[in-house]
Amino acid sequence: MRALALTAALWGMAAVLFGVLEGAHSGSLHDALVHVGLTVALGGLTTCAVTYLLSEWRLCPVIGRVLAAETPTPASHIGAEAPSGRA
Repeated sequence: MRALALTAALWGMAAVLFGVLEGAHSGSLHDALVHVGLTVALGGLTTCAVTYLLSEWRLCPVIGRVLAAETPTPASHIGAEAPSGRA
């Protein structure tokens, strides 16, 4: 999830930056923010979706092994109690 958050933050900053730069260059800030900013934001959204899907795909076997593992034995350390079975 950190990769997704980092990717989204960088693309968000790029959308604002390039929108403002294009607005300063063209003289029309509103049109530049709408066209360039929206284009960069949509590219960022696509990149974030692909990043999320690839990370989930790579972690699927690891998550499966963790969920298939047996419950650990009760702790034997001082102060640690085994679960009583009552909630």
